[in-house]
Amino acid sequence: IMISLQRFEDVETILADPRVDRDAMTFAALRCVVAAAQGDGAASLELAIPVEAGLGDEADPLLRMRVHQRLPVAAFYRKEPEEALRHADASFALASANGAHRIAAGAQSVAYTTHYVFTGDLLAARRCAREIAAEAAAAGDRSVRALGLVAQYEISVELADDAGAEAAMVLLRAEPLPEQYRERFASRMADAMTQATNADYASARNVFVVLGDEDGRSPGERSLCRALAALCNVAVGDHDAARTLSRRAIGASARPPSGLAAHELRYRRLARAIACAACTLIGDTVRADRRADAALLRDDPDVAGLVGAGRGVPAASLSPKVRGYARLIESVHARLRLRPGTGPLTT
Repeated sequence: IMISLQRFEDVETILADPRVDRDAMTFAALRCVVAAAQGDGAASLELAIPVEAGLGDEADPLLRMRVHQRLPVAAFYRKEPEEALRHADASFALASANGAHRIAAGAQSVAYTTHYVFTGDLLAARRCAREIAAEAAAAGDRSVRALGLVAQYEISVELADDAGAEAAMVLLRAEPLPEQYRERFASRMADAMTQATNADYASARNVFVVLGDEDGRSPGERSLCRALAALCNVAVGDHDAARTLSRRAIGASARPPSGLAAHELRYRRLARAIACAACTLIGDTVRADRRADAALLRDDPDVAGLVGAGRGVPAASLSPKVRGYARLIESVHARLRLRPGTGPLTT
């Protein structure tokens, strides 16, 4: 509990108790987490190596489970995603075999966060979210179950998996949702995207604008909100506002610094691609082509494909990882084509 609250002085007081064997495997694993959380990766790794080596000789499966429960957290703090996922899998397997559903949910939570921050693998993150919800339900932990369901809903909307999103929402509506999950950026984005997909562009635009202007938003979050608001403005016919917001979204997503979390880098890429698609839809094709030709998008062909959706590339032909955004662009493109022409000039 003290580690989760980042109260490391209290942790040291507890571990200094003479009744605690600091070198015992379980306590050494805790010290490994503390060192990593405090930024001392070398000390954490030095502690982790003998702990992991001793696991092979440990016959008690519950003790092994406890150690594996702690090692993925330490690896996460050390920014070692492969190690974090490996230990999370081991912790989950031992917890499942011993009916420790709460610990199993915790292991999948570490895996989910690792994908969210480091790997950017949406499909793997959704699998983890499903396991979190299932194990938390078995443990009777409603709060953690809600986390798993909310994460499923958010990712399902991004993937344009309407059935998955609706299934998660049915379960979430069955009981009050904790405040921290209602206010998640990704959840509110998913709500607004659902509105826009249902052709309520004006309401969705207002949500995107308010969400992007809130204090504490990262540059990627702000840019994505502006790009999606620009797309909604295209749909309602306010091309001047669409042009302004698209340019701001493109400008803010330029030259991202190294070391960004996977979700922040994804938001910046999505913002640039969606803003370029919006520019194309309003006829600003030169700007769209020029800004789309950037290393930021070349490094992620899935997201880069969204630019083509502004020219009519079907959403179904693009990667499932961006299909929710592609479908929204496709709906705006179809809406524009239905509008009456003003003469012999082409668009």
